[in-house]
Parts: sequence; structure tokens; C-alpha cells
Amino acid sequence: MRSQLIRRSTDLKKNIAGAIRYLDVLREMAGVVAETRSFQLTESLEAQMKRLCDLQSSNERAADSLQILQIIFAGISTSDLLKPES
Repeated sequence: MRSQLIRRSTDLKKNIAGAIRYLDVLREMAGVVAETRSFQLTESLEAQMKRLCDLQSSNERAADSLQILQIIFAGISTSDLLKPES
């Protein structure tokens, strides 16, 4: 009876040790997954930031073009107003 209890307690200790090792492996795997997701998020944010910078640059060029058109139209309107009527 005593030897069976000792054997069972030894088996239980081994099972607990195995479960602890398995838990450590799971923690390590979870860390790898978290790190991978963090890396992917960083990459995605960098790509989005580049797109935003490109859009800002494009927007600035469009604003400059519109300003030039406004100046041209103002000049045309002014010249039409200053023309003598025939």
C-alpha cells in the first residue's frame, strides 16, 4: 500500500513537472506570436505612413496647381474688365 502511494506520488510529481515544461513552451510560443503580430503591426503602420506622406505630397501639388489656375483666371477676368468696349 505504501509503495503504491509512493509510486503514485512520484508519477504525480513527474506529471506536474511535464505540465510545467509544457506551460513554459506555451508561454514561449505565445511570446513568439505576440512578437510576430507586433512586427506585422509595425510594418503595416509604416506602409500606411508612407501612403499618407505620398497623399500629402500629391495634395500639396494639387493645391499649387489650383493656386496657379486661380491666378490665371484672375488675370483673364482683369483683362476682360480692362478692355475697352467697342
